[in-house]
Amino acid sequence: MPLIQLMTSCTIDSETKAQLAQSLSRIAANAIGKPERYVMSIVLDQAAITLGRETLPCALVTVKSIGGLNREVNQTLASEVTSLLEEKSGIKADYLYCVFEDIPAVNWAWQGQTFG
Repeated sequence: MPLIQLMTSCTIDSETKAQLAQSLSRIAANAIGKPERYVMSIVLDQAAITLGRETLPCALVTVKSIGGLNREVNQTLASEVTSLLEEKSGIKADYLYCVFEDIPAVNWAWQGQTFG
């Protein structure tokens, strides 16, 4: 049930988009400690995003999970996601925000039922 979503102003070809989604899924599963089969990863490109009114390539990564997020995990996620995006998309670390959100189980559903 973890979700990792990348929204970027860059244009990403479909092959790279699929590779990024797979890499983000693996990073989230490993860092949070939940089976990858439950991780959803989303890559959205060509979004109208500015940071400090700049239109340089930038991105927002959102990670949501029922438990498993804490200071150490979030730091690991931020570091690994930043490295991945610098390498694969050219987005510089100072144009990337990561947001982490621990969702109560009652506010997340799958297969027609909430987790809590």
